Formats: sequence, structure tokens, C-alpha cells
Amino acid sequence: MLLAACAGPELHLHNPAGHRVFLDGVLTSAEAVPFRYYGNLRCDAEPADVDGRADFAHRPHSEDIELSPPASPWLFPLDFPLEVLAWVANGERAAAIAIELPVTPAAERLDGNTPPTGLGSFVDRARAARGQR
Repeated sequence: MLLAACAGPELHLHNPAGHRVFLDGVLTSAEAVPFRYYGNLRCDAEPADVDGRADFAHRPHSEDIELSPPASPWLFPLDFPLEVLAWVANGERAAAIAIELPVTPAAERLDGNTPPTGLGSFVDRARAARGQR
């Protein structure tokens, strides 16, 4: 019975596109992360690069995830036997998060080949500043 308590529940991340995932502000690339605590968890995801270039077809996404405990802590000392009974009846309770980023509407997408506006005047000012030195 004591050996069963050595491994805690895990949070599984389903991230087939390989986006950058931050759990409570910490970058993680693992497929399974052990629970640090029950309660709210902040999950932030940024689009992965496509062919070495930024992916403007997807937007970053952030959400709060609720990780509920298996038994109420107010039931002490009965919480452990209740957790064991729940585990025997239902099996291991694994939480999973699917990382899917929202698609950027076509009207708002940036084209990586379009030069920024005002680039010519910027270059002219830079050359004039270099000439004044």
C-alpha cells in the first residue's frame, strides 16, 4: 500500500503541433507533468515556428485549468481511504490538456514577405545620421 503512494497523478499534454507550452509561467516540453498541487493552473501556449519562420496563422492562447482533488480535504482522516476506494472503482484518474491554438482570421494575418511601411524613410534617416558623425 505504501508503494502505491510513491507515484502521484499526472497531467498529460497532448501537443501534436509542438507549440511552446508554459505551465504557470514555466516552459515545458514534457508529455506528462506530475501534479504539483490541486487547484487552478495557468496554461499558456505560443505557436510553434513553421519552417524556421513565425506562424502568423495561429494566435497565442491562455487559459486557467481547474485540477480538482479526488476527495475533499475536510474529510480527514477519511480522505485517504476514500481516495483508495475511488482509485479501485474508477482506475487511475489522469487529467489531460489538448493544446489547440485559435486560428488568426485571414484579414488579420501578417504576410512574412511584406516589407514594413515607412522602411525607405527609415533607411534615409539612418544614412543621414551616419553621415553626421
